[in-house]
Order: sequence, then structure tokens, then C-alpha cells
Amino acid sequence: MSKNSKIIWFFLSLVFLQAIYSFLSPNYGTNQCWKSLDTLSAYKGHSFDSFDKQLVSKAIYLVSDYHSVCDGAGFVLLAHDFPSDYFRDRLLFINRPLFPFLVHILSVPLHFFSNSYSLTFFSSILLNIILFFATVCLFYGLVKKLFSERIAFWAAVLLIFSPFAHSWLVQTETSIFGIFSFIFSLYLLDNYIKEPSRQKLIIFSLIVGILMLGKMNLAIGIFVGLLALWFKKYREVFIFLVLQFIPILLWYLWVTKVWGLNFGMQEVSKFGAGVWMFEMINWPLYQVIGELVGVIPNFLTSIIYGFLLIPVLFSLIGFYIWQFKYKQILFGSMLLAYLIFFFVLRLYLPRHAFFLFPIIYPTAILGIDYIGEKLKIFRFYKPWIYYPVVYFLIIAPSLLSIFLIYEYLGVPYS
Repeated sequence: MSKNSKIIWFFLSLVFLQAIYSFLSPNYGTNQCWKSLDTLSAYKGHSFDSFDKQLVSKAIYLVSDYHSVCDGAGFVLLAHDFPSDYFRDRLLFINRPLFPFLVHILSVPLHFFSNSYSLTFFSSILLNIILFFATVCLFYGLVKKLFSERIAFWAAVLLIFSPFAHSWLVQTETSIFGIFSFIFSLYLLDNYIKEPSRQKLIIFSLIVGILMLGKMNLAIGIFVGLLALWFKKYREVFIFLVLQFIPILLWYLWVTKVWGLNFGMQEVSKFGAGVWMFEMINWPLYQVIGELVGVIPNFLTSIIYGFLLIPVLFSLIGFYIWQFKYKQILFGSMLLAYLIFFFVLRLYLPRHAFFLFPIIYPTAILGIDYIGEKLKIFRFYKPWIYYPVVYFLIIAPSLLSIFLIYEYLGVPYS
């Protein structure tokens, strides 16, 4: 077995370990949006209406503390009866059909044995594991090109044992799909940059657009656009921005013209994404100033909470010593893309800030190594103590009930 194969199998083992641990010691909040399995199996009108009680009774001893977030339960219902559930006037996820569609496809063979919601739930978790494993492998490959094999390995390990993975790997909603679509988009972008062509640009743009039907992460397009503008690729960025909206436009036309359903976006209806900026003209001046002044602090705070501080501190050191010609452009574009995205959404969530992991974790490893080298001048320094302690300090908090910490600090997380 080759070295790469061994690493891939090792990552797969760690992903399954994280999934098992996340079930046995789940991360969930105390607000009403979190439901236990017992509640879900008996909750009338909820997505787990028809949850197979026999399977629940067998699994409850292993996952007795598991709680599902409300969106996750809704996605299971939609995936189980895709797309017919839309025709029952449940249109909350009408702009995000890709994730439930993939779950539905994955669950079809299982439904030959039983048509229970438990098997759809299982398919959702299985899809998350597959997508997360793919994310880890793609992330490892990209970091290996930009940094080194060693940094790529440890950055991937930190991703697997991150607060994000512990929180969302076993939730049947689109967070894991979101980081997969982001890292896959970066992989396609890297492939295009190495050998650009009109055909690659078209395929890349359309795939990014299709992925947006699973997770509406406009920061991807903003990031690509900023890079293209910096390198004066004006024609390419215009083609990209136009083509990436074709899938969502076709889906909108299908939903409204063929099915005759109302098309809505939860991001707009619930959070007022984008719309609130037009309302600013009617705000008093003090409110406008307060909103604008709070953008940077809120953004930085979400990053700190998303990574639980320590990786961010080491990342600052790692960025400083990283010998890469375009590091300012790469970091600046990605940070600015998410800053703009957060500002438009008017929502600064730690789990959204975690999407910066492609730049935070690799530079954090660089920072850890740099400090380790500097400490060698002291007689008391022992690398076999330093490195385990640092990595433990990064990983250990990620295994705790992060949402309870957020609630204590008054940090929004959903």
C-alpha cells in the first residue's frame, strides 16, 4: 500500500471516529430548536413524525443524548418525500434542493427494505460522512501543494477534530455540504488556474452554481471575483459570475413555472439578507454608524469563536513567516469575501466563520512550528511535551459542548 493510500485510510478512520464520538457525546444547545430522539419520534407535524420507533428503541441506548437541530429534521422530511414534500406547502428549503435530493438518492436502495424515516436519517448521516471525508482529502491535497505534506497532514487532522466537525457531522442539515462545496470550488479553481481554458471556465462556473443549490454561499463567488479583478481577468470573471447563476435561475423557473410553487429564500425572509441595506436610508444616523462600526468587530469575533481562539493566534504568526508570493492576495481576498458576505447577510455566526479553515489551519501549523523552533534556545524546552500540549489545547475544546459555551457568552450560533 502506498503512503498516500495509508494517509487516506487513516483520515477515513479518524472521520468515522469523529462521527461515533459526536453521536455518543453530541453537541447541542438548550433552546427549543433542538429535539431529542424521543421527542422527534412522537412529535406530531414534525419531520420525524413517522420515525421508525422500533429502530429508535434499539438505538436509543447508544445515542440517548442525541439531539437534532430543527433544520436537520426538516431536511430529513424533505429528503424522504423529495420533491413531493414541496407540494405540502413546506417551502422553507425551496432554494436548497441539492442536499435533500442527494439524501433521497442515497436512501432509495434502503427503502426497498423499509420506508421509515430512520433510514432517510441514516442516509443523511452517511452523506455527511462521505462529503466530509472528501473535504478532508481535497483539503489535504490543496495544502500539500501550497505548504508541505507534513503541514497538510496536521491541518487535515485539525479539521477532523474541529468544533465544526463535532457539531455538524451528525446533524442532517447543510453545514457539512457547505464546507465540501467551498473546498471543492477551491480545488476546481486551482485546477483552472494551472491550465486555464474556456471549457474549464464554463464547467467550473456551472458546478459552483449547482453547488449553490445545496448551500447559498455567495462568498465563493465573491472570492473568485476578487482574485480575478486583482489579476485583471475581467472577461473571465464576467463569464463566471453570469454562468454560476444559471443553475439557480433554471431551478427558479422550474419551481415557479412548471410546478407553480412560490419561490422563497430563508436568508431573505428570516434574516433580511441584502434587503436590510436598502432600508438603511430610513434609519437614524446613529443606527447606521453603529451598524457600520460593528462590522469588523463582529466579523473578528465570529472567527475567534469559530476556531476557539488558539488556532487563530498561531495563524497570525504563521501568516507572517509564510514564504508565498501571493499570500496577501489569497488571505485578503478570502477574508474580504466573507466579510462582505457576512455584512450582506447581517449575520456573524461562528460556523460560517469556520469556512476560513483553508487559510487558518495551515498557517496555524506554521505558527506552531515557528514557536517550537524559537523555544529551542531554552534548556527546559522539550518538543515531545510542547507539540502534544499545543495540539491538545486546540483539539480538546472542540470536543466539548461548544453551543453551551456560546450560549453562556451570548454568541449566536444558528
